[in-house]
Amino acid sequence: MLEQSKEASVLTMEQSEDVTINQQERLTSLVWLAGFLEGEGCVGFGLSNKRKTQRGNPRITPRIGLINTDYELIERANTTLQSLEIGSYIAERKNGCDGNPKHKSAKVLEVNGIKRVKKALEVLIPYMTQAGRKTQAAKLVLEFCKRRLTFGKNYSSGPEDYSYVERVKDLNRKGQ
Repeated sequence: MLEQSKEASVLTMEQSEDVTINQQERLTSLVWLAGFLEGEGCVGFGLSNKRKTQRGNPRITPRIGLINTDYELIERANTTLQSLEIGSYIAERKNGCDGNPKHKSAKVLEVNGIKRVKKALEVLIPYMTQAGRKTQAAKLVLEFCKRRLTFGKNYSSGPEDYSYVERVKDLNRKGQ
């Protein structure tokens, strides 16, 4: 009986070490992804004229985007998001597709939608530079997501929603 309890305690210690390693790996991945987002990413909104609201206004969709020519970085970011159960998708931007033949092909990772973006930002914001413009934009987008989730599905965007879009747009402008 004594032998069995020793083995059980050893398994518990090994499992505890695995949990600690997994927590450290997760923390490292979160900090890395937050830094990657700040350096190479974008937090903002997409406006769709194709899918208008009941009032006829463009539909507002919160977005997180990462673009890079190093495909491994985009894959690592996607793996981290998957481990957090946050849906995302990856697309390839072909060489010169934006009209500039000097631009290399790149991969684009996007997280779209109120619930997904909210979940991602709640996890990443604590690891971002708190005084940075991108963090301020992320906080506004998160505030928008939380606010919108208090309304039902049939909610139609109003002036307050568009004020979030404008404030984030101002923060994301280059050179400020």
